[in-house]
Amino acid sequence: EGIDEGETSTDLLPKKIKGLLRAVHHEGIQVLSLTEFPYGDKEMPPLRQGPESWLEERKAFLNTVSSLKDLIAKMQLHREAEIYASTESPEGVSDWRGELLHAIQQLFVREQSVLLAAFRTELAELGTRDAVTLMSQLEHRLQEQATNQKAAIDWLQNADRRSLLMEVQVLHAQMNSKKSNPKREQEVDSKSQEMLEYNMQQKQSQILEMQGELRNVKDRAAELQEQLNSERMMGAELKNELAQAKLELETTLKAQHKHFKDLEAIRTEVKEKAAELDILKDTMASEQKKSRDLQWALEKEKAKMERSEERGREELEDLKFSLEDEKQKNLQLTELLEQEKQLSSNLQQKIESQEALSAAQLSHEQGRNSELQVLLESEKVRALEISSALERERELCAQLQSAEDKGQAGTANPSEELLKELQKQMDEKHDRVVELVSEMEKYKLESVQVRQQMEKERQIQRKALQAEQDANIIAQKKLHELESKVEDLQWQLGEKKQEVNKLGNETRKLQEIIQELQKKEQENEGRKEPQRTPGYNPDETTWDTPNERTRNWVLQQKME
Repeated sequence: EGIDEGETSTDLLPKKIKGLLRAVHHEGIQVLSLTEFPYGDKEMPPLRQGPESWLEERKAFLNTVSSLKDLIAKMQLHREAEIYASTESPEGVSDWRGELLHAIQQLFVREQSVLLAAFRTELAELGTRDAVTLMSQLEHRLQEQATNQKAAIDWLQNADRRSLLMEVQVLHAQMNSKKSNPKREQEVDSKSQEMLEYNMQQKQSQILEMQGELRNVKDRAAELQEQLNSERMMGAELKNELAQAKLELETTLKAQHKHFKDLEAIRTEVKEKAAELDILKDTMASEQKKSRDLQWALEKEKAKMERSEERGREELEDLKFSLEDEKQKNLQLTELLEQEKQLSSNLQQKIESQEALSAAQLSHEQGRNSELQVLLESEKVRALEISSALERERELCAQLQSAEDKGQAGTANPSEELLKELQKQMDEKHDRVVELVSEMEKYKLESVQVRQQMEKERQIQRKALQAEQDANIIAQKKLHELESKVEDLQWQLGEKKQEVNKLGNETRKLQEIIQELQKKEQENEGRKEPQRTPGYNPDETTWDTPNERTRNWVLQQKME
């Protein structure tokens, strides 16, 4: 019966553990859903409802974990698993919580100091002038604060979640170790109960610390929200004041702009009147000076016309001399060109004659080479015949030698003399062939040298011909340039003639104008003489004095 009860207990325990694990898993999912940050980037509602629900769910999750620990404590633990749970898990959890609380405390202290101290000091220094920029900076800092708080809370919740999951994993390991070692439960039961009580006390103290920190966070968030609302109200008031100041400035600027326009209009009118007066004065003075200037201009034009006529004549003479020089140069160049053409034709004839001679020499050498080639072939045939005859004689000698060796050993061989003669003829033929080959090589070398010499002569003749052609081209270019210069000079001569004709016509017109002006002056003098009084002073200046002065000046210029 005891054995049956142990088996039933081992069968029922996994079902209970599975149910507890499912409940733990469900609670973990709820915790993960609650760890999401409920705040946006722009607005931050007061932290009242979210943390309370999160604390309740956390308490329920811790209760389930404690019940699971009590259930596992009833079982016997393996000593190694218990040592691992007692050494590592409590220290890790306590370290995590301490680091998280310290980081959150530093983060919120820094945010509070940055927002309150910096903003108040800047507002006190700047005043109402740069309030818009200060508000933009405040908004930027508030966004930074929101992001920092979000990151801190996310990090806190993730760390808490990881610690709880680690505890669940440790409990799973303890359960597995208890299943594997059911005999040692009584030995480790007291020690595991002490460790569980120690863990529960640490968790309760950590929960209390977290609750205190969350209350502090709530209080700080409420203070910051109130400060933000007050700062926003101040920013709105400053914006309204700035808008009113802008409107006032715009109205004053518009009025000043109108006054400036009126002043500019009055100034322009005054300037126009003064300019009209100046123009009238200038016209009066210019009308008085025009008559004198015209007389001076007429005399100057006369002097210029005379000088231009003299220059035109001199230029015509120079052009005539230059044309004659260019014609002589053209004749000389044509003669040189004819001489160059004759020289080039003579060189061409010489080149053709030398090419014919070289071709004849080449054909002669080719004929000699062909004859020597025929002789060489015939000698080769004869040498082959002699060599074949020599081979036959050797075979006969060998046969005779074998027969004599069989018959008589002491008799002399009559064919040795014949062999010696044949060998001698063979050597002579070989020497003859060697001589013919050496002569053939000599003739080939001579023919190659003749060809090279002919090629050199051809290149020299071609270079000379090319130089003559280049000289002819240069001479033709110079001839064309001289012809173009002659044409340009002729065209310039025609233009000078036209200018001389124009100047003559202009002088005639100016003389006619001068005569008309003189007639008008005489008529005016005739009209003014009856009007003169008998007490007229002859020392005073008359109207004809400028004419006399201009004439005297022109005469002086001509004399110079």
